Amino acid sequence: MTTTIPLPEPRTDRGLRGLMWLTWRQHRWFLLGALAATVVVLAAMLWSRSGLRELVSTMEATRCDQPGQASCSPDLASDRGFYNTFVTALLWYVPVGFTTVVAVFVGAPLVTREYEQETHLLTWSQGITPDRWFLTKTAVLAAAIAVLALVLGTAADSLASAHRAIPEYVQGNIAWEDRYFEASAPILLSYTLFALALGLAAGALVRRTLPAMAITLAAFTGTRWIVGGLRPYFLPPNELLQPLTLPIKTPDWGPDLPEAIYFGYADAAGNKMTDLTQCTQPAQMSNSEWRSALTTCLNDHGAVNYLHQWQPASRVPTFQLIETGIFVALAAVLFVIAWRRVHTRTTI
Repeated sequence: MTTTIPLPEPRTDRGLRGLMWLTWRQHRWFLLGALAATVVVLAAMLWSRSGLRELVSTMEATRCDQPGQASCSPDLASDRGFYNTFVTALLWYVPVGFTTVVAVFVGAPLVTREYEQETHLLTWSQGITPDRWFLTKTAVLAAAIAVLALVLGTAADSLASAHRAIPEYVQGNIAWEDRYFEASAPILLSYTLFALALGLAAGALVRRTLPAMAITLAAFTGTRWIVGGLRPYFLPPNELLQPLTLPIKTPDWGPDLPEAIYFGYADAAGNKMTDLTQCTQPAQMSNSEWRSALTTCLNDHGAVNYLHQWQPASRVPTFQLIETGIFVALAAVLFVIAWRRVHTRTTI
């Protein structure tokens, strides 16, 4: 008589919890260090925001924020200089440093170290599929890092608003500067997801830690630079055409300074004319003589208008959403590439 002994069913829930616990054990020191650093940076941002609000209130009370009034006292000027330096460092270096660390030191080694040490084979032999192994590790780290990014982004946005509240007489409203534009929770979150996905994709493709880290750093820096250069052209700019025969009129910028796209000459159809190097002022010609000669030279080459192109500051929130969408889309594509690479190559 033959007796059949049923095999136990796979304990997928327990295996998943075990994999989550393993991910925590492997990366707990980074996550704890990142949490501690976030707390320190958050405290510095909150302290700076409180100081900025007090500074603005004092300036308004002493009327030194108004043109034509008495200048600010030396103490107020010193405080303003300190906050300008300190806040600029926070708004500039914290987001860049956070996302770079995520890209190079979290995303890139996440898969490569497993491959190099062959620990992934031990995990797969315990009933965990490569897909579950990759997706669980990625999800745990992405969720933890995303929370930190949202906290830092929200604090940076609040700090940037407080900094920009310094009266325009002493601090121009420059919403398009990188330090202000990128001080946004959605943007920092999208940068972080992109950084993690880029490191994962590089690691899954190269499968060696140091080359993956180098590739990730170069690709992350290059992509940020390219998108930053394209940022002013996400939407068609506002334009103002003025005949050369009339005095130059300053466009209505609105309450904040714009992002200048182009200021120069255009033909009758409004097309830019950038190749006018022949219309330069000779050294021996006076300014009055040159103004008349310049008009003649421009007309001879078809330039009959001044052309202003700019992006108003009111579009900053829209452009932030566009850039967020760009990096989220890139992150999704890179996550899929990394997952497919792990899925199709299950051995060393």
